Amino acid sequence: ARLIEITWQNQQGFIYDAETLEQLDSFQYTTTLPRNEGWGITYNPSFREFIVSDGSSNLYFWDRDTLEEKRSISVTRFDGRRQDQLNELEYMGGLICCNIWHSDEIICVDPDSGKSVREYDMSTLWPAGERGNRENVLNGIAIGDDHVLLTGKRWNRMYKIVFDDWSTLLGRDSVEESAVELVPAINLTGPVPDYFVPLSSEERRAMKDRLTETLMKTRSALKMSASNTENGNEPAPQRTLVLDSQLPKQFMHMHHMKTGGTSVDGLISCALRRQRNLANDTRSVRYSTLSECGSGVKRCMEKLAKDLNSSVVNNVFYRNDENGAALVDPENSFDPADIPDDDRNICSTNDNSVMSYCASLHAVRTFGWKDVDKITVIRNPVDRAWSMYRFTLNRCYHCKEMKDVLKEVVSGVFTSKVNHTRERDYLYDPNDSCAVQMIGHQATNLLSSNGLYNVANDVSFPREQDIVDEAIRNLREQFTWIGLTDRIEESVDSFREIFPFLAENLTEQALNLKEEFEKQGEQVDDELFSLPFNYTDKGCPFGHRNAGKDPACGTEEMDDETIELVHRISNRDVAVYRAAQERFEIQQEVLREFKESLEERWK
Repeated sequence: ARLIEITWQNQQGFIYDAETLEQLDSFQYTTTLPRNEGWGITYNPSFREFIVSDGSSNLYFWDRDTLEEKRSISVTRFDGRRQDQLNELEYMGGLICCNIWHSDEIICVDPDSGKSVREYDMSTLWPAGERGNRENVLNGIAIGDDHVLLTGKRWNRMYKIVFDDWSTLLGRDSVEESAVELVPAINLTGPVPDYFVPLSSEERRAMKDRLTETLMKTRSALKMSASNTENGNEPAPQRTLVLDSQLPKQFMHMHHMKTGGTSVDGLISCALRRQRNLANDTRSVRYSTLSECGSGVKRCMEKLAKDLNSSVVNNVFYRNDENGAALVDPENSFDPADIPDDDRNICSTNDNSVMSYCASLHAVRTFGWKDVDKITVIRNPVDRAWSMYRFTLNRCYHCKEMKDVLKEVVSGVFTSKVNHTRERDYLYDPNDSCAVQMIGHQATNLLSSNGLYNVANDVSFPREQDIVDEAIRNLREQFTWIGLTDRIEESVDSFREIFPFLAENLTEQALNLKEEFEKQGEQVDDELFSLPFNYTDKGCPFGHRNAGKDPACGTEEMDDETIELVHRISNRDVAVYRAAQERFEIQQEVLREFKESLEERWK
């Protein structure tokens, strides 16, 4: 272990042995010109980087091993103004907490954006008027096991502080790294936090109204597809029986591993083969998949960045300078989705009519699919973790007991490589599917902001409530319709109600629709609803394929300890699943009431 010390004005740092305090080395550094000073330094073990302040509004990030600057950020307050005089630093709970010189304020900022997300007034600890000298300022921050210690320059006292609004703030980031000892990043005993907040009665009514409007949009599209009247409006093809092979970005499926997504993709593939048959095999609906597994998303982001003369750093796009180096600061960051009329077709994402994304919503947004009709299926996290364990037992977990796998994951030492050890690092790479699939992965996929996405695979869970809030908000607002794995048949039936091109049999569906509209007194000009004359559908039945196998080694059946570990490590998915159940019941209520209203009108 090492200690790092930086000087105030000499642009020099020193490295010491942490046990003997023997000086091992020295180094030179630069910060903000012209002063090039060093004020505060802290360490982020997840990214293996030092964070340095120099009294300006900038924070600098240095590589742990080379001490070379990797990037910098500019810090802003709640009101958007820049904050200089950044002094003492402490990295805790996934945020950089900064004392402001000659101020009794501590602000904690997002390490990606530099935006302040927590601000604390400490002036009541020891009022400035009682300290004697104006220079006796607050400037000492340190982490305890479950608290923060605060002191100041020439203070004869120290204060033990607990932030009640920060339930995840524990001294986990300061745990000594070890490749073999299991040191969980979270408390594995005691009550499990409940992050789920149900809809209020007003919110529930608003969601029901929106879902009813969604269903009516499909009925309107079907009505237009059966009408010969020219009214200037074109029906949304994904809400009819026949897709438009020339129209991009009609429909997408977000696929979470081990939720039944492969089965849903199979249904979509069958429906699209059927669309080709409708055109006598002369036209196909363009369809492809994009997955984070195997680094597909990362590779496509890098291609997009190159095309835009930019770079991707921690999933954020930054403009390049004239030498092709990333300008890593908030002023030069941008979202490719905000570029108007962008016709780039990176990884065939721009001209596809249908996509299946096994990736997060932030990737969906990056490639321009944010406002497309979407479906997804959510699974009980315990069932999903068990299925994932069985599915990859030999490839990922090598017959280890499931509870041992979970303990290694939460201790930051899990690796799927045989005869390898992993230096403790609580932050896992998003492409390490064997690990991250066990870490609340459904909620991670539902994140649209890269700031949260970048900490989602940190098993110290520094911003769990923020992650849950955004994931549930996106589940409620960003998806046209959702399903549940444990009610997969009902889910597929409801998908077919909203997206009729997925119908089990298009010919039968057209006949049913004709009868339904005529009973309502609606004129049906095209009895085939745009299907070709004499077309007979062979059908697309739904078959749920579960690739999870009964284990031949390892854990044969989950016990209570294993189930509790899943709940703790995938606690965010517990909240997401409850939100999915809540929304699913409202969807079913909308469909049921619509069918009852039809039957009432037919009497």
